[in-house]
Amino acid sequence: RTTFTMSYSYSAGQEAQVLIYVGNVFQNPGVAYTFDGTTTVTFTSAPPLGQTIVILHNFASTATA
Repeated sequence: RTTFTMSYSYSAGQEAQVLIYVGNVFQNPGVAYTFDGTTTVTFTSAPPLGQTIVILHNFASTATA
């Protein structure tokens, strides 16, 4: 399956505030997964069966010039 429910909601475009690892491999935000404005994360390809999915949230990026 490609969709999973989280306990927090994020809007489309907020992928960079969340770090997702599948089987200890970092997933590129906006490429490997997206959000739809609810608590659903959608992977572009289904994670392999039996792989652990780790989701770390509430990361905000800051840019300095």
